Amino acid sequence: MRQRAHQTSTVEQFARADFDGDLDVDVADFGAFQAVFAGSGK
Repeated sequence: MRQRAHQTSTVEQFARADFDGDLDVDVADFGAFQAVFAGSGK
């Protein structure tokens, strides 16, 4: 008798620019990027 193994996986895709993890890239993500990119004193 042959046994079959089944495996399920969940793959979550996300954009690297989705900094706040809400599954979209929006002005909130841009604000987070801008704060880091500008740095202090610039």
